[in-house]
Amino acid sequence: RTMNDLNFCKEVNLYYITSPFNVLLSKLSLQLINNGLKLLVLTNSKEENDELDQFLWINIKNSFIPHRQFTDPYFEEEKIILKHGDYQDCKKYQNFDILLASPTVSISKLKIYNKFFIFSNNFSDTDLISHKNKLQKSGFKVKTLIEMQNQKWKVT
Repeated sequence: RTMNDLNFCKEVNLYYITSPFNVLLSKLSLQLINNGLKLLVLTNSKEENDELDQFLWINIKNSFIPHRQFTDPYFEEEKIILKHGDYQDCKKYQNFDILLASPTVSISKLKIYNKFFIFSNNFSDTDLISHKNKLQKSGFKVKTLIEMQNQKWKVT
């Protein structure tokens, strides 16, 4: 797709979550990489990156989720990169399919990537409507996913 494509529309999924982010990330990232997608996971700090790194290596039953931190050597076949700080300063990951933002991250501009998965621990109907309307007016296709009980989702 190119920016000139009339049907081109960047997508944003807004996730309002109650479960720990690392648990949801592990489940979602496995599904996404099994579909051949590449993920840049954006965190707020080196400490959060390190915690996610440890969790993805050791907390999955009978498995681990292959990934690297952005400070590790980069390999073209890599599917998941954990990064903290400004995502726009990392040119080598521009070919990744999805920017996935931790609830601790605040993003002011949605650039470079075609899909954004933004997680939040704070839910209110007012915020939901406000964020969704603002993004739609800017030309984004927006889906909201509200976590209910037992990691079941209400999609709007």
